Amino acid sequence: MNRILALLALFAAAALLAGCAHPLQPYDQGRDLLQRSHSLLADGDAALAANNFPAAADLYAQADSKARAAVTSFLDAERQIEDASRSQDAAPRDLAAARYHADALRAYRESLALAVILRSLATARTAESFYRQGAELVAAADQFYRARQFASAAQSYDDAQRAFRRALALWDDDSAFINSQMIAGSRLAAAAPRGSWSEMKDLQVLLDRRRNQTESYLSALSERAALAARIVDAYHVRQTGNLPPVVPQSLPDLPDIVRYSVTHPPVPATALVP
Repeated sequence: MNRILALLALFAAAALLAGCAHPLQPYDQGRDLLQRSHSLLADGDAALAANNFPAAADLYAQADSKARAAVTSFLDAERQIEDASRSQDAAPRDLAAARYHADALRAYRESLALAVILRSLATARTAESFYRQGAELVAAADQFYRARQFASAAQSYDDAQRAFRRALALWDDDSAFINSQMIAGSRLAAAAPRGSWSEMKDLQVLLDRRRNQTESYLSALSERAALAARIVDAYHVRQTGNLPPVVPQSLPDLPDIVRYSVTHPPVPATALVP
């Protein structure tokens, strides 16, 4: 990022000499949003490592929002420099101005590529927080069920299902975003710092696996929630003050696919430099 800033300083000087206006405001806004997004992402990682899943989800969602806004700002900057370049093409040829526009456009697209990558990672991490929260709730609900605390089990199963549905919606959103960028983002792939664009492909693998795991969890949860709810309903109908004389069914094992974890790919180092 420091390299980009140094280049832009040179571009601005060249712009003054060439007599053209430099659209710095959208870039400055995007750069600030990108840095704030990364800071929030790091805070979210700390919360996730501490198993504080609600806090992690909130921090990641904020990072996601900043990264999305950064994408918009860099797109505005890209459009402005492209418009300035087209205006220059219509005027008598100025090689210094043409070089400035070309170099500025490359720098803007590099920043845009980083913002796209960070946005994808932030969305995935938000979903990851809900996924892990759901998994924790399932484990707690299973303990409640085996301890014959069926109302608490039923509530935890319901909470787990909500967490998994939120995760699934975010996996789907992120997957659609990445697919759109991979299809239409050849200009960004070419402009991205070396090796960073491959993070998108690695992330796609993670998303597919996590989506399959989430769907498997939801399928298993529907059976678990039904078991607990039937006993709770029987208790409310009889109103005996005691648990009804039933022998609860044993909980089936969770599917093998949900028994292992997946580590997030790292944030590209080029996006971490203030």
